[in-house]
Amino acid sequence: MVGDIVKIDSILRKEQYLNILIEHAVPTGSRLIGQNFIFMQDNDPKHTAKLKVREKCPTSQKDLWKCLQETWKEISTETMRKLVERLPRLVQAVISNRGGYVDESRI
Repeated sequence: MVGDIVKIDSILRKEQYLNILIEHAVPTGSRLIGQNFIFMQDNDPKHTAKLKVREKCPTSQKDLWKCLQETWKEISTETMRKLVERLPRLVQAVISNRGGYVDESRI
């Protein structure tokens, strides 16, 4: 018996890691070992990162707007600064690649 294999084409981020857990690791562990399997990991930052999960989806445009405003306030000034500083490099890479795929990890 063998578990799933997952190809990762870029730097693994916490969101991708969570998706791999949900879509592959947990179902494979349950299938091969049983519902009470123990999943072990090291303390890599993406393994221990906290993702914000909303309990329910917005059901109206007003609720969505409120959710977006709350989330926007949570973005740190440092994160915004980094995004703004890297934008010219990203735009140039997209132009150079004529709108094709850009490996953002190399920018």
